[in-house]
Amino acid sequence: MYNPGRMNNKIDFYDKNSWEDNNLGESEQTPKKIFTEFAEIRTWNGKETIENGKIAGEVNYRIFMRFRNQVHEGLEIRWLNYMNNGKSPTTIADITAIIVKGRYMEIQAKEKVDLNG
Repeated sequence: MYNPGRMNNKIDFYDKNSWEDNNLGESEQTPKKIFTEFAEIRTWNGKETIENGKIAGEVNYRIFMRFRNQVHEGLEIRWLNYMNNGKSPTTIADITAIIVKGRYMEIQAKEKVDLNG
């Protein structure tokens, strides 16, 4: 049984395909915030990483949250990651799969990591 009390991360969902006019009158592609939701975020364990053929420059996440109709694979997810030596950089991940489990859903997301520092 999934425990909703573990949803302690506030995450934002952005549409990557939105266009806005800048101050020069040109259209540019800028992510547009759609909604915010609380969720539980876990990284894949070692066995899952090996089975899925992880590339060295990627970090895979499993995100558990309440079911939302607005979530689809074209969205970008952002949240503050407090596990990086006390710093809080924004983590940006792309959705790769969505699994609905009744009132809750599991989102599999992938973050590209810069290996050069």
